[in-house]
Amino acid sequence: MVHSAETREQARGDLIDRWDRQRQASPDSSRIILTHTNAEVRELNEAARDRMRAAGDLGEDVRVTVERGERNFAAGDRVMFLQNERGLGVKNGTLGTIEQVSEQSMSVRTDDGRSISFDLKDYDRIDHGYAATIHKAQGMTVDRTHVLATPGMDAHGSYVALSRHRDGMDLHYGRDDFSSQDKLINTLSRDRAKDMATDYEPAQSYAERRGITAHAHDAAVEQVAEPSLEHLDLGLCDRNGVGPVIGHGPCAEVVLGRPTGERPRIAQQFLKLLRRRRRSFSVPGTRCRLRLVVVPAVRSHRGSQIR
Repeated sequence: MVHSAETREQARGDLIDRWDRQRQASPDSSRIILTHTNAEVRELNEAARDRMRAAGDLGEDVRVTVERGERNFAAGDRVMFLQNERGLGVKNGTLGTIEQVSEQSMSVRTDDGRSISFDLKDYDRIDHGYAATIHKAQGMTVDRTHVLATPGMDAHGSYVALSRHRDGMDLHYGRDDFSSQDKLINTLSRDRAKDMATDYEPAQSYAERRGITAHAHDAAVEQVAEPSLEHLDLGLCDRNGVGPVIGHGPCAEVVLGRPTGERPRIAQQFLKLLRRRRRSFSVPGTRCRLRLVVVPAVRSHRGSQIR
């Protein structure tokens, strides 16, 4: 069902109200709140925790430092693992409930019934798991989903968000974001790859003039764009370079010329540079500089998107 409110803030509150009612009515059902950006996820997670705390469903808070910063965790908290770890048997996106937590360690019962314990100095890629970005939800299936629609969404993200449920889905939006349902539908059905074609074509043309095939250039784009996806809060990335892309042909040669095992390390270096907000930098082993083509979706939200 689709629910509108005057503002996004009110829509967020309505979503949490509905989530809380359904949580208490069907405690054995699985559920997730989905939205587009990490900033919204953080607010929704905090609001959900407030309801859990008010209902007496959480233990005593423990202040813990994790990869994303300081967080309060308690027994009963829902959490999400943010990185694959074979030793723990968890993947990026695995959900669970905290059984025990201290400043140094945590025990979690995953949704598939396993109990795992770990030291936070060894694994700290974990966060609250009441809400998640749509990108994180790819491959996830739960009984119910609650979606907060915002203008950054498109057809791909909408498909992911609206197909994660088995039993029911509620979509909330604010009329300060979408003045009518027609505006909402147009946004959720837009093809961002086509919208961004003009940003991609100059980079592709340059690569082709350098004798680099479009396929090879796309592969290089994916090597760099995908790892930075989560940190830019885009929720999406496709072969046409939605997100930061390689805009200088020789850089594709550098990335593709390295052994497969080294490419993630190179991509991580690019990510660190992105976080420093650099727009260009020298590429080791060449005389060229890497130009980052940042699509409008990032440029218009630069303050909150690039940290």
